[in-house]
Amino acid sequence: MTYVESLLPELSKESDWFWGDRSEASKSLVAQATSELKLRYEAKIRRARANFAHTTKRLSDTEKATVIASLSAVAPPGVWGIVLPTPCPACGSPAFVGGRDKSGDYGDTWFFPRGFGCRVCQLTLTGQELDLASIKAQSLAEEPDPDPDWEPDFDVM
Repeated sequence: MTYVESLLPELSKESDWFWGDRSEASKSLVAQATSELKLRYEAKIRRARANFAHTTKRLSDTEKATVIASLSAVAPPGVWGIVLPTPCPACGSPAFVGGRDKSGDYGDTWFFPRGFGCRVCQLTLTGQELDLASIKAQSLAEEPDPDPDWEPDFDVM
């Protein structure tokens, strides 16, 4: 439903035009699926935090820092070719997100996350869970601040 809803403005059509008498049922199903996804995500975060607390509860601050550094030094095994460091949304430790790259339209390269793993609290995330954790696609451009006034010159083409 969300995909269709994103296309309707481009077609200059309203939601009721496409969904007809199924509009309320569609909205209800999407809301229910979204609620269930959020509940599962929040449960994963709680479990990971509890696991982290259990693992580190008897450690001094120095020992805790050493354990976190050693566990987070290497990315968990995965199938994705690119792995980027990212903080864990559950325990805050250094962790990794794996994904794929794709060349953009103007020579830039984008990273699309597909899986997240934290060795410290054992949290794993995939799919829409990554969106809930605010782990989103990002540009891998080396230029930190592209020119905001730049526009392609369509007359040359």
